[in-house]
Amino acid sequence: MKTTIRAALVSIIAGTAVLGEPDHVDAQRTLRDVKERFFQIANWSLEGTAGYGNIGRLLLQDFGDRQRELNPTGEFSWGFGAAVTVLERTELRLGFTRVTGDLAYDDDTGDDGSLLDQDDLGDIGASILTIEAGRYLFAHHGRFSPYARAGFAIAWWGLDDESGEFRENGTETRIGGSGALGLQYRVSRQVALRVEAATFRGHNPFTGKSSFRPTDGFTIDEPKSISSNVYRAVISVNLGRPRPFDRER
Repeated sequence: MKTTIRAALVSIIAGTAVLGEPDHVDAQRTLRDVKERFFQIANWSLEGTAGYGNIGRLLLQDFGDRQRELNPTGEFSWGFGAAVTVLERTELRLGFTRVTGDLAYDDDTGDDGSLLDQDDLGDIGASILTIEAGRYLFAHHGRFSPYARAGFAIAWWGLDDESGEFRENGTETRIGGSGALGLQYRVSRQVALRVEAATFRGHNPFTGKSSFRPTDGFTIDEPKSISSNVYRAVISVNLGRPRPFDRER
């Protein structure tokens, strides 16, 4: 009797294992496909960027019977990022960009005068963190491909006042959006070069309850938001052996 029961149990277990094997295999295959498509190291890349950046107008003031603008001059910009290709021609990117400018007042009275021009008032800079989604016009692994990105940005602004013209309140944090248009040239399956124009738009660090403030002049306009534009070259290095998404499995 015990032998018969033991034989029956063995048969049931073996049958269950056989019946369950296809589902188990399918689950493993699905998990492997997901890992390869979304998290396979071959689809990750690191980037370095360098170029020219400028920051938009920060203030407009009355100064006596004249007017002046606070316009940072453009300077060198740099950054880095990490990207992952999640679908064919679609990319997610986490990036960091540093933009700086030399603070300067420009006479804006309208009579071609320069009485209120002042340079070298101090430095302003922003450390900008972005999370963006991008789309390539052609296949990501093609030789040439235009692309566009858009996403969310957070900026930490700092001001180094060398002239006593401004009141600092430490670091000012602002949020906004970001975008980029560019052209990629793939040197090899591991290395790509890009040229792109990127923009970051967010709240002005010179406006708000907590903000930088000028010590002189009567401010008549504080733009609620400003743009920081960067024109840069990018080198992208893939971390593994790239695998097209449409390959035969």
